[in-house]
Amino acid sequence: MKPNHNISVIIHTYYRYEYLDRVLRLLTSQTLKPFEVVITDQTPMSDRPPGFYERFKELPLKIINLDKPCHAPAQNIGSKASTGDILIFIDDDCEFAEDFLEQHIKVMDEENVDVVVGPNSLTKELPESYKEHYLDQRDPISFLIKKVPIKWNGMILYTVGGNTSIKREFFFRIGGYDEKMPRMADVEIGFRLFRSGAKIYHSVRPFVHHLKADKGGTRKSQRDIPYLRLLSYLYIYKKHFPGWCTHQFCLKEILSYLLFREPISREFRLSNLKNPLLPICRLYRLIKAWIESERFLK
Repeated sequence: MKPNHNISVIIHTYYRYEYLDRVLRLLTSQTLKPFEVVITDQTPMSDRPPGFYERFKELPLKIINLDKPCHAPAQNIGSKASTGDILIFIDDDCEFAEDFLEQHIKVMDEENVDVVVGPNSLTKELPESYKEHYLDQRDPISFLIKKVPIKWNGMILYTVGGNTSIKREFFFRIGGYDEKMPRMADVEIGFRLFRSGAKIYHSVRPFVHHLKADKGGTRKSQRDIPYLRLLSYLYIYKKHFPGWCTHQFCLKEILSYLLFREPISREFRLSNLKNPLLPICRLYRLIKAWIESERFLK
């Protein structure tokens, strides 16, 4: 490892102190100590546990208080407040090994890359192949530039918001996260990093077990997440794959609605047949998302 690396760990949090407590404790026991841990805390001051951050005096914490919950803007604010040459983005509801930070830096140096992406898995064990993820039902964005956690190492086109290290110069060269995106900002920035010439490497060595907390975070701050996901997909398509690729996505969505299948994943659920007006409702949401994504692009 190069001895001159300064690691800035970036975390954004909202009403998840029970989980954040564990994350910070794991960071105190790392084999490679972080240069700083920047936390953008979006929880109202009145709702925070008294003296919470005082428990972690051994960590070089930098706390930034935000007035309202956000996702991509919080990541950018935390990054701008950091000073390290390597930015490592993790979630506030995850678990990782004692050599987690060390593995990120080792992989970056050994492979001579600019970005390292590790698995952000809902399970403690990774599957061996893609077959378990039903990729035949995925759209092109999910297939090409959206993470699928498996036991695999190699060059990729995407990043993972909860387990990615990026060289500072590349992060700010492309302008950081796109703050217009309500969701999937990590997918979008990964593709821009790739197009800017950054070498992105996926490695299973810096592994993260994503606990997916059932409270706090975007689950508390965002309403109608399925609609926001559809809006984000349309925005990415129009921004990076305009024309026929975008129209094809919309046509497939409309067809899935007519067949009472789920948006984007296009999985069939028998319960959808109980609502005969479901295709019309989903078509309305698609039109609404199309208009809103056009406004984002302007």
